[in-house]
Amino acid sequence: MLYRFVLSISRYYLPVLVLSYVAAFFIGLAFLFVFPQITLGLLLVCMLSLVFAVPGWTVLTWSRDTLGRSSLRKHRCPWCGGDLLVGVGNEQEHRGAMECEKCRLVLLPSGQPWEDRVVEG
Repeated sequence: MLYRFVLSISRYYLPVLVLSYVAAFFIGLAFLFVFPQITLGLLLVCMLSLVFAVPGWTVLTWSRDTLGRSSLRKHRCPWCGGDLLVGVGNEQEHRGAMECEKCRLVLLPSGQPWEDRVVEG
């Protein structure tokens, strides 16, 4: 259950972060000549928010991979709890990947999901 939460957040964390910075840019651009203090304030807030955004992404990926590796050791799927099939990947970088029999989630040996074959929902 915790793995589902962390994986769902880590999928949408970076796109939402980038869109919020783009939105702040356009808001700052709109107020540039009308009220320049808002533009400077947005610039400062965006720069200071990177102090929390980058470590937040690091913690999310670390926890996702750690939870995935712990379930790989038990040969259980972290998403649904089903049994894992060993040896799904053929390429060198995906060698040793495991696939769930139920939900078809494919996990690499490092614990991260194989992005080409991630379960939706």
